Amino acid sequence: MRTQFVLAVILFSCFSQASGSGISPSLTPLNSSYDCQSCLFSEAAVPFKFKCNLAKDSHETVAEVYIGSNIRQGGFKESDGVYGFRTYTIREDDHLLKVRCVATDMAQDPFISEETSATLYVVKQPKLVTLKISKASITCVAKGGRPAPTLVMKSNGIILSTSQSNLTDSPRKTNSTYTTNALVENPLLLSEGQTISCCTVPSFTEMKCAEEKKLDFEPNQGNEEVTETTTKSATTVRSEPATVSFVTQASKVIVSSEAVSTDEEKHSNDESASASSCGHILTVGWLMSFGVALGTI
Repeated sequence: MRTQFVLAVILFSCFSQASGSGISPSLTPLNSSYDCQSCLFSEAAVPFKFKCNLAKDSHETVAEVYIGSNIRQGGFKESDGVYGFRTYTIREDDHLLKVRCVATDMAQDPFISEETSATLYVVKQPKLVTLKISKASITCVAKGGRPAPTLVMKSNGIILSTSQSNLTDSPRKTNSTYTTNALVENPLLLSEGQTISCCTVPSFTEMKCAEEKKLDFEPNQGNEEVTETTTKSATTVRSEPATVSFVTQASKVIVSSEAVSTDEEKHSNDESASASSCGHILTVGWLMSFGVALGTI
């Protein structure tokens, strides 16, 4: 009986420890982006601002944070159940490292520890936001951001376009940044003089904008220039064979005319020769008739 009682006490103690002491630590605040869900987002070169919250706290509770496998920081109690770790400064190399908060109730014998974890996401503001206007399109590009920023392009307060694509600048996931594009096609449909702006939407970093620009070309200027160039090119291409064709036709006409002229002259000469022969015959016949009349023949 006594043995059974001891076993029951041991089992109860083990069950209490297995069920946990109710510390239930959690890291806050957690946020999400398309490439990291329920993560700790922070810029580099700033103190570790995240908290480890405990559902149950006591004077004998200790909270520590582990960043990766080499960094360990003891927390300080900001209030009941809230521990901070601002003695550590986040580095760019900490991107995508696993962060663990381990809370231990030192009043228990043996000590009872519980932990939670999340991924540290080191954000980067885009290095450059540029706005380019041509007669074919208006393009806004943000380079070097992480996560990929959302771009909004506006004209006189009206949204023209939002970001369309996110391209990874580096194949290494732990060092990747992104390029985001926003595009407006057929800008010639817009009125001349409109002001175009393009900015990132502030989320994990501050807003960053490209230099504003104005549409400084006529609505149909691009089409006119293209049409004019095409017309000149077509005229030049067509003129050479037309000239050659014209000269060739003229040559044929001239040659044909010369041939006609030669035939006419020959025919005229033949008629003149025939007329001359007839004239001589008539003249001889007349003289012979006149000689007979005079009796000379």
